Amino acid sequence: MPIFRAMAALVALAGCLVGSPLDLYAGPSQTSLAEAFWYDGKWAHEHSDLPADPAITFGRLPNGFRYAVIPNANPKGRVSLYLDVQAGSLMEKEDELGYAHYVEHMAFNGTRNFPPGSLVPFFQKHGMSFGGDTNAHTAWTETVYKLNLAGTDKETLSMGLTILRDFADGMQFDPKEVEEELGVILAEKNHRDNEAMQSRRQRTAELYAGTAFVNEPIGTEECLNAVTSERLSAFYHKWYHPERMILVAVGSVTAPEMERLVAEAFGDMKNTGPAPAPQTWGNPKLDGIRAISEKRAISGEDVSVILHFPRVHQRDSQKNQLEQLTDSVVEYCMQRRLQERDQRDALWNSGRFMNRWRQGLIPSAVLGVNTHASGWRDSLEALAEETRLAATHGFTDQEIAQALDALKKTYARRVGQRSGMSNTDVADEFVRTANADFVQTSPAADLNLFEQLRKDVKAKTVNAVARKVLGGNNLTLVVGAAVPPDQQEILQAWKRGAARELAPVTRRESPAFPYLPVPKETPAKALPSMESRVLSLPGEQDVRLYQAQLRDGTEVYVLPLPFESGKAAVQVLYGAGYAAQPDAEIALAQTATAVLAEGGIGKISRLDAQKIVETIGGTVKENFGAQGASISIDGDSRRLELLVQAAWTQFADPQLDAAALQKARRKLEAQVRKKRETVAEVAKTDGQAFFYGGARRYRSLEPEETAGLNLADVRDFVANARKEGPLRVVISGDVNPPQALALAARYFGGLNSVQPPRTNAPAALAFPAGGKALVKVPDTVDQVVLRKAWRLDFPADGDRSVLAARQLAAATLRDKLRRDLRERMGASYSPSAFYRNMPAENGYALLQIEVGTDNAQSGDVAAYLEKLTPWDIGATELDRLRAPLLTSLKSGRASSQYWQRLLTAELNMGLPFLQWANTNGEELAKVTPEEATAALREMLQAPAASWTVMSTQSGGGEAAAPGESF
Repeated sequence: MPIFRAMAALVALAGCLVGSPLDLYAGPSQTSLAEAFWYDGKWAHEHSDLPADPAITFGRLPNGFRYAVIPNANPKGRVSLYLDVQAGSLMEKEDELGYAHYVEHMAFNGTRNFPPGSLVPFFQKHGMSFGGDTNAHTAWTETVYKLNLAGTDKETLSMGLTILRDFADGMQFDPKEVEEELGVILAEKNHRDNEAMQSRRQRTAELYAGTAFVNEPIGTEECLNAVTSERLSAFYHKWYHPERMILVAVGSVTAPEMERLVAEAFGDMKNTGPAPAPQTWGNPKLDGIRAISEKRAISGEDVSVILHFPRVHQRDSQKNQLEQLTDSVVEYCMQRRLQERDQRDALWNSGRFMNRWRQGLIPSAVLGVNTHASGWRDSLEALAEETRLAATHGFTDQEIAQALDALKKTYARRVGQRSGMSNTDVADEFVRTANADFVQTSPAADLNLFEQLRKDVKAKTVNAVARKVLGGNNLTLVVGAAVPPDQQEILQAWKRGAARELAPVTRRESPAFPYLPVPKETPAKALPSMESRVLSLPGEQDVRLYQAQLRDGTEVYVLPLPFESGKAAVQVLYGAGYAAQPDAEIALAQTATAVLAEGGIGKISRLDAQKIVETIGGTVKENFGAQGASISIDGDSRRLELLVQAAWTQFADPQLDAAALQKARRKLEAQVRKKRETVAEVAKTDGQAFFYGGARRYRSLEPEETAGLNLADVRDFVANARKEGPLRVVISGDVNPPQALALAARYFGGLNSVQPPRTNAPAALAFPAGGKALVKVPDTVDQVVLRKAWRLDFPADGDRSVLAARQLAAATLRDKLRRDLRERMGASYSPSAFYRNMPAENGYALLQIEVGTDNAQSGDVAAYLEKLTPWDIGATELDRLRAPLLTSLKSGRASSQYWQRLLTAELNMGLPFLQWANTNGEELAKVTPEEATAALREMLQAPAASWTVMSTQSGGGEAAAPGESF
């Protein structure tokens, strides 16, 4: 893993945004003859002094087509096949904007071996879901087609390669299919739009005017509406060349077998003539300091400082890796400075620093913060001060040493966890690395290289880079707000901050951890015996649950899982949750969760806890939920005792202060307009709560609900919650049961002074049968979300075969929505239907449909949903849609998260989820067409209700109060 990716993982661990995946792509030097010149048909290691991962088999056919075979076993018995086409939207001309993405869509609409309309059913028949196991994406410089095959036998592999070969040179571009797909693409364009995207689009247009970087892969409506079959075909045949393609195979496969099959599938592929070079993409202007004032429909305010640098591309080498390591150290140190400033002055809700000044298509370094209303000026002045301080005085030896130590832990952790990565994660990483022109190195080699290079990372070198980056003269200051300042105000605030008197940073000591007196080890003979039971089915990897009760009544559950090496999770579960409590107590519980999220571990602040987080690979999270409270942390299994200590400290010594309460309130206030005035967010909150009768336990926290609460209220709630039983400790993952039990006994054996849980039952959910609600919001995006639900309960002790029939019937309905609303009408990009069973709510269950569209088509969609009636489900249709469900279930059972979620649900709700899980596949397999048809009919004839939210952007009228009827 190249150093640039290690830093991305590390900063993400610290909880900050580091940029989009596009930032990983390297651009050409200004002196190069062609854009994307590194797309030369060679592997990066062929022109580098870095060694390729010996576990990967690299190959190239005589026609230039490349392939890589990567053995992996997660999930076992499956394989991911990716076709990486090194051509994306930057290869388009001005009158072709959106063509690369349009071509991607046409791959699923008629090819050499699959007539229009046949491929998705073919996928389903072979156990693959559309969108989940079969997908694709288009970016600036790549189009990637992805198949997650349900098996690894020769027939299945050959089938997958045949499909990808069709994508490579067998698309048909039938004029009728091209015309019909336009609606799907426009629906996707609308689906992905939002206020933040609009703001980013406007900013990009100003920052990169005159370059190709202002164009989005989705394209423009003008170009999309002018698409013809002939023009798409011409683009496809121009850019899809075998020498610019890579087949990536990850899973339970062997290299010799895959090499034979790849040669058979792609060996005779041809595209006459050399692959063309893209037209120049242009160079952003580097013209000193400027300001951008953005009017935005947000409650808080966003401030960004973007430092611009010339485009450059460096081929991967040890020298390049040393430079990136130095850049990563600067990034880490500056990111930590922002956190320190925030802890001291509480100026912003979140802050980030990204240092890609010699990487990416548009190299830059970015400081960004989100603050409260009217907070932009103080925040921008502070950023100016911190930037000048780092550029002038640099970073201390202590800061640099901590950065290097954090990076080393990231590399070491990756060595232990690599074998637990999923097939798709490995394939995604390979494609990103290959297209960025980085060598595919092994985790062990990365760690060794880091150890070699770190001795050359001196303070003098690091601070020279800090001066170069943070002292840059080409920068853009951006302030986004509901009422933004003018450009001159922004420039003046920056100058004031930069003119402040500076004092060098002094050495800062971090508190010791653990800081609480560590309990004595429990003697082995005093440990309780553990009972165990097998959870897995015959033929599956062994999964057993171990259970014991400590002398004080604390329950311990140990769940060793063989799926992800090097990873472990610790949970502390307590209390019965707030489902049955008054609205005021629910708000108090949600406030406590929000306040604790601003802390670190016990009395150790969030900033000081970062060093612990870097060691264990995870953060402590505490949550008060409807069914119970939890403290959870997952991370490096080699640091299991530290993980347990972190959870124990948080439980034994929770700390809440006024600053955390203030920040929690500010974050809530900053989200008000988004939550109340955007279609997407209102649909998530009000849309779901409507079908639960507005029950408070299914609503999120509002700022007004925290106004009457003080810190003492929250502290008392947290303290009292810890007294409510039962107390349970769950340790799962790559763990040893005796060691896990010993740690649980040592740290939690004396904490259980809890009281019995409250047993009052929650009020029954009230379904709004026959209700129709319309909500109008002043969203700037032309979107509508329609939801319709039918209530048909399923009791916890009900016949599981009935539940399976309803789930399969919902799958057939979902597929019908795809065919009708997406493919035929072009009205919705991703309509959904599902049957949701809620055992904790006395069997309350809904069949629910959600459709996203625009104002112009919302009437047609509403009419379609109104007329929806049952149909007879045939055996072919049922078997085709059953197969992906069974594949998904099988893959889920081979993941740690699956078993961890089931165990948590069983403990919180007192229902046999683990037992039910072992019958799900059998019940799905037995459902007959008659049973599925009966289930569909029963659900669609059940009491129904509908809810719609629409923007007033296009004919929506004035905003109305939530719940307005029509």
